[in-house]
Amino acid sequence: MQENVIIGVNILETLTTGMYSDSRVIFREYIQNSCDQIDKAIAEGLLTQKTGKIEIWIDENERSISIEDNATGINKKKFQEILYNIGESQKTLGKDKGFRGIGHWCGLGCCNKLVFTSKAKGENVESLMTCDAEKMRRMMIEHNTQKKRYTLNEVLSETICFSTNAQTDLNTHYFKVEMINITETNDHLLNLTEIKDYLSFVAPVPYPNTFIYRNEIYKHAKKLNVSIDEYNITVDGEPIVKKYTTHFETSKGRDDISGVDFEDFYDENGNLIGWLWYGLSKFIARINEDCIMRDIRLRKDNIQIGDATALKNISRRGDKIGTNYTVGEVFAVSKNLVPTSQRDYFEDNKERKIFEQHLNNFFTGTLYHLYHRGSDFNSAYDKVDKHGQMVSDFEKKDVSGWVDKTQRDLELEKLKVSEKNKDDALKKIEKLKDRYGDDPNVQRIIKERESKKEILKIIKPSKKHDNAIDEKAKSVYAVDTQLSHYSKQERKLVARIFSIISNSVDTKTAEKIKVRILEDLK
Repeated sequence: MQENVIIGVNILETLTTGMYSDSRVIFREYIQNSCDQIDKAIAEGLLTQKTGKIEIWIDENERSISIEDNATGINKKKFQEILYNIGESQKTLGKDKGFRGIGHWCGLGCCNKLVFTSKAKGENVESLMTCDAEKMRRMMIEHNTQKKRYTLNEVLSETICFSTNAQTDLNTHYFKVEMINITETNDHLLNLTEIKDYLSFVAPVPYPNTFIYRNEIYKHAKKLNVSIDEYNITVDGEPIVKKYTTHFETSKGRDDISGVDFEDFYDENGNLIGWLWYGLSKFIARINEDCIMRDIRLRKDNIQIGDATALKNISRRGDKIGTNYTVGEVFAVSKNLVPTSQRDYFEDNKERKIFEQHLNNFFTGTLYHLYHRGSDFNSAYDKVDKHGQMVSDFEKKDVSGWVDKTQRDLELEKLKVSEKNKDDALKKIEKLKDRYGDDPNVQRIIKERESKKEILKIIKPSKKHDNAIDEKAKSVYAVDTQLSHYSKQERKLVARIFSIISNSVDTKTAEKIKVRILEDLK
């Protein structure tokens, strides 16, 4: 076996530009490191959960980003050893959020200069490591194009330098990452709104006070004897929270979260390996794609795994839209569920297979049936709603006036068809109630839909409603009211012309022509 293993300079490219498809993950990587150090600082008594903080500052004009925590910092004697090493970490798998020792290099691909600054409590100096990222990328290009060959040590020694600054306050302790001169291809990293939205679901932050179901989620976690790791993270001074709300827009209008439900996952020995919460609504349609909280997201240590679609392909039924109907989070608990180096999913092992089986059962069972039953109920209730609106519009038109009798007759025929659809829908609702009425989540959908007064009027129609579409009812016609100064014979001629128009073109165009004729004849 060869004694001296050669590690090429391309390992740096793999750790920088080649590691992540989305450069925004640099925030996640540095936040993850800060969280581990805050946990350590709390354990050592340097901080409390409330006093630990991570501050992110984005300066679009200066094209710079800084991420600073007030955790343990790094002792000056270990500073160079810890930061200079590649793939060597003092963290523990299953205990710490990060453990591979490569995350701190990720910023090299996004800026021209990367600076690490740190100070431990009791020290009178702060330590700095400055990386000339622009020169490093240039040297790697030269190496790969055969213009000049470099070893890894040559690249590192040419582009990295260490220094110290004197400090007078012995009590301070911190670690700061500065990315200076963000490259043009990474302009989006300077977009304040985009980064805040991104971190609101990726970072381990709390739920907003306005999300009224937060206490139910915390209560369930406490019942399972697990914690939801949350940290005080700010961007330009604004606290970041998960942007969950109690309502969202769908392709069929607004829907509201009326509660949350839970699923817990255990292995064959009864050990908790994960759990989830999901929002309960009327499930009227898919949530719009531009809704920031859409989908059920996967998390480990309360840090998002992958993006919002990480769980899309879990369902063996081939149904990939179920998570689009609701919002929620899956919390992976087991230490054997190990995130991949890119943190886009979990490494393949026995624990992952058990976890996936539970998820598959949930998506193909509980969630699949819930949104399909919701869809069936909502489709039927929509027909009832539609008929109620048509009856109301018809009654108003009988009072305010129709263009002519032909128009009323056409709308009356549509109303008769709608009434039959309504009657069929009511029968379907009763059948669905008989079949699924014992399901508490289905009961919730029924209760919300039938709380509308318009629905109740049609489910239990009054005599007044039965007579509302009387074919012999006296109605007002614009031909008679607006053209009253014309003779009866002339009004009949106009009505006949209107009838011809109605039979010759589509309804919308016909009405426009009739209204224009009435305006000209006034």
